[in-house]
Amino acid sequence: MSAYVVWMDSGHAKVFHLKGGEVSVTKAVRHDRDHHTANKNDSKHKDSPKFFQDVADHLKGFSDRVLLVGPGVSKNHFVTYLENHHQSDLAHRIVGTEAMDHPTDSQIIAFARKYFPAGVI
Repeated sequence: MSAYVVWMDSGHAKVFHLKGGEVSVTKAVRHDRDHHTANKNDSKHKDSPKFFQDVADHLKGFSDRVLLVGPGVSKNHFVTYLENHHQSDLAHRIVGTEAMDHPTDSQIIAFARKYFPAGVI
């Protein structure tokens, strides 16, 4: 079995693939400008579908379980994106979202090993 842990904020994502004691990491970067506003009706307040699609592409077809971690709400917006665009193949693989500021890669991997039951990764 395998699992993914995705750490993301509004501009970057690190995708950790854990399988059989091995870990590989890939990265995705948001290239468009992030615009913050308190007014949700503001037409400039948009998530980046290209950024989210890049992250989703790293997850397609490989993972049994996906854990999303990171600061802020980007991980929650990513879940909504998956539910709207990848419901049949990715959204149901999300097993949790956890708040996590800016840990090292080793801290993310250690957290994943504690989060997933023995035998999953």
